[in-house]
Amino acid sequence: MNTDQIVPLGLMFPVFSGIQVDLNATARSMPDGSRQPASLCDHNCTQEVGGYQCPAAFTLNKGAKPNFASGEDLLFRIETGRNGLMLARDAFLRDHFAAYAQTYAIPPAVQPVLANLLKADLCEVNLFGGNPEMHPEVIWLIRKLKALDFRVNLTTTGRRFLTDQTFVNGFVANPPHLLALSADDFDPMRLEELFSIPLDELRRQWKQVSPLRGQEQKFLEGIYAARFVQDQGIRTTVLFNMVLYHDNLNSFYLIFDTLRRYLPKALVNPYPAQDSFAGGNGDLFCAEDIQTFRQLADFFVDETLEGNPNLTKRLQYWLVMKAVLENCGEHYSAASRMIAGHHLWQCYRSDTAPGAGMYLQVGKANPDELVQIGQTNGSVNGYAGCYWNNRTVTGRKPVSSAQQVAAHLLGGMQRLSQETAEPCSGCSMPRLWFNIITTELGLNPGLREPYLRLRKKHAGF
Repeated sequence: MNTDQIVPLGLMFPVFSGIQVDLNATARSMPDGSRQPASLCDHNCTQEVGGYQCPAAFTLNKGAKPNFASGEDLLFRIETGRNGLMLARDAFLRDHFAAYAQTYAIPPAVQPVLANLLKADLCEVNLFGGNPEMHPEVIWLIRKLKALDFRVNLTTTGRRFLTDQTFVNGFVANPPHLLALSADDFDPMRLEELFSIPLDELRRQWKQVSPLRGQEQKFLEGIYAARFVQDQGIRTTVLFNMVLYHDNLNSFYLIFDTLRRYLPKALVNPYPAQDSFAGGNGDLFCAEDIQTFRQLADFFVDETLEGNPNLTKRLQYWLVMKAVLENCGEHYSAASRMIAGHHLWQCYRSDTAPGAGMYLQVGKANPDELVQIGQTNGSVNGYAGCYWNNRTVTGRKPVSSAQQVAAHLLGGMQRLSQETAEPCSGCSMPRLWFNIITTELGLNPGLREPYLRLRKKHAGF
């Protein structure tokens, strides 16, 4: 295989890696007077009013105020992160790539293709939250990062497209390369109407939604923002992240087809719900759900191979899911646990070689570490770690040098996980799995044989 075959399948990307930065990390005042790190959102997505519980929901973060890190500080962490990623990448290619290629049976003809793509200097940054639109310098950050040759993604809700003309003007003048919105909570029965009515009417309907109903607000905001970008001809790619769970599994095809008709240039990025990083039991999918998910996994593989322009390309991701379903057979509860992330993929796995967690995350401090060192004041942002579970692999000091980042990615995460009493059991977050190399390095070894068989069948090696 060559580059022209590998990239369209999502096995590798033009960017060699990326950085996900939490713009909304802040401190939450606790009843005992201490401060705990939190990610703050201006939405309230909870089980009481929707289908899931977001830890950043404002009703769950009483005592947290939007005292965010400055744009300059965030920019420093991002630039330092890119330099550290390059150091880690070079060390991985020098010291670990051969072991990885042998373990995962990468043919000699394919090895230089993967290595050369990994040598690219283009890096993406995903501005994340909470809702990163809340950060007062988000437009400034987008402009600065583009000037520094980053590929910039903004993962957000779209609220400020409805409420803040200054934000809209700044976005139009300096759009990110990709605007990621949410399709988790789309009501398929309302989509035709919401894509057909004038934007002013869509805004009027949004204003009528209770501020406590965050999921419904996101639904209307996402459609509004996507329609606005298309109507204005703004040069940014619109992507809809769609977490697949019990309530929307059977609606995927209808939602996907509707988005393709009204937003023909948009991408849809589906992936399964998970609770592994939150300490759940993995009981998210029933037997009927697993059967539906099996059909969807086949659909995603087939559509990826056929080059569907509206589907994000991650062939290896869906091959892993097919390997899970094949291994678990009729044991639906076991399949549900793995699909939900339990012991499926771990960023800190190192049985073959370190390097699975090469999509750097910068965000909240480890709350246990803050308590241990007695820190009750100061910044809680800027730590290399995990947004979803900041207890297992979060560094003990904020990012300050490229060498520190590289050491964290190649060895540091493994040491931190060994020192943690209850390390994260894993996840199935597609952005963190990223390319074929990091996906395979973090994969549960018990899935290696069926996965490699599926890779040979569908990818050709």
